[in-house]
Amino acid sequence: MVLRALVFSGVALGSCQAVATTACTSNSTTDCAAPTEFHLSVASGAGFRSNPLFGGHNFPLWLMADVHYYDDAFFFDNGTLGYTLPFDAAVTVSLVSRINDEVSYFRRARATDFFEYQLISDKGLLGPVERYQIKTELSIDDVAKRPWALDAGVQLDMFGQAWHTSLNWWHDVNGAYGGSHVKVAGQYQWQTSYGDFSIGSALHWKSRQLIDTYYGISAAEWNGEALQGKASLQPEVSMQWHKELTERWSVMSLIRYRWIDLKVEDESGATLQSPLQQDNHVRSIFLGLSYRFI
Repeated sequence: MVLRALVFSGVALGSCQAVATTACTSNSTTDCAAPTEFHLSVASGAGFRSNPLFGGHNFPLWLMADVHYYDDAFFFDNGTLGYTLPFDAAVTVSLVSRINDEVSYFRRARATDFFEYQLISDKGLLGPVERYQIKTELSIDDVAKRPWALDAGVQLDMFGQAWHTSLNWWHDVNGAYGGSHVKVAGQYQWQTSYGDFSIGSALHWKSRQLIDTYYGISAAEWNGEALQGKASLQPEVSMQWHKELTERWSVMSLIRYRWIDLKVEDESGATLQSPLQQDNHVRSIFLGLSYRFI
């Protein structure tokens, strides 16, 4: 049960944490990993990541693991496996791979009884002579199982005195959705007597193939008419706070907000929101204590 919670929490947190890199510049104040470093810490507290789909449940964030390992070239950072190419110390290029987390929104297992169960109502349009409702909302329980995907791609990191920018290009390598997605992100960090603060922003672009695989609807799932997914832009902002209490204990908090746009196209070419989409955003919130083992 604990292992399952760690896995779900890691997926739910996703890119909320700053991504470390294999190189630290001599004047860099950002979180970066020195060569041959292994870090293991576990945070326990209260939080959640919301699920924007009908029938979906919030992801509880009560136990999260932070695991990363770096040597001169290979690294593992919270689910991302990579190899850094020889390059300038302030700019790194890496070959990376990780499990795509899009499918996590479709998991049908009930998260926990400690979180409020969200009731879903099927609203419909009733015409003057119709004797049934035409669905305008679709639950994840009423669609076919979405596939797991393994992504691989290239990551570019650039560092300054207190900032870090990154560019990621990913493509699925197991043919799950046959598309790609891109993330451009930036983070600024500063230190105070009250702890370390960082603010970040990101822009996600997801290809038509990716959106269609997960949020497109087949004719069997939707009133006899197929709905094809369209490419999506999803901006994001975040803020983190971290304060050390002792050599191993610290307190941390996280807030992240991502706007999502899951557009589909019907057979006539008209554009509409995917019937699976209930909310136009995903929120991640966490506050807790962290203990560093290594």
